[in-house]
Amino acid sequence: EKGLSETISACNIILKQGYKIELLIAGEIDLGNRSSYTKKEIKDFGKYNYIKFLGHIRDMHKIYLSSDIVILPSWREGLSKTLIEASSMKKPIITTNVPGCRDIIENGINGLLVPKKDIEALALAIRFMISNPKLAKIFGERSRIRTIKEFDIKKINKQTIKEYEICT
Repeated sequence: EKGLSETISACNIILKQGYKIELLIAGEIDLGNRSSYTKKEIKDFGKYNYIKFLGHIRDMHKIYLSSDIVILPSWREGLSKTLIEASSMKKPIITTNVPGCRDIIENGINGLLVPKKDIEALALAIRFMISNPKLAKIFGERSRIRTIKEFDIKKINKQTIKEYEICT
């Protein structure tokens, strides 16, 4: 549901077009989630030598620092901590046009939105970001400004407390 199969398929398209990429995937297998990949499925992805499964990462800061683009083609999402963190680090982002993701990314303003489950659109967006590094940098800078303005934790906590006070 986070769009991993779509990401891998899109990256395979990009590779066939002659682009050099490395795909870093952070996170553990969620055995409690029936839609999660199995250990065997993850192992089968090993046939793609450009993919690195990192497992659970405590400090995503290092991963973001080493990344040129952050991709989260989720099928559904709450307000994404991943996208907020990546935005705060000025990372260009490609995500899906679904609630939660489009609350953080405005298509063509501070990142790119693609339709969910659309492999071709995702591949096109990845190729666009790779081919336009100056614009990707601008997207990242705009994302940081927006994140500081709208998603600062103090501001979010204040709004949450206000909502609780209204309900009581």
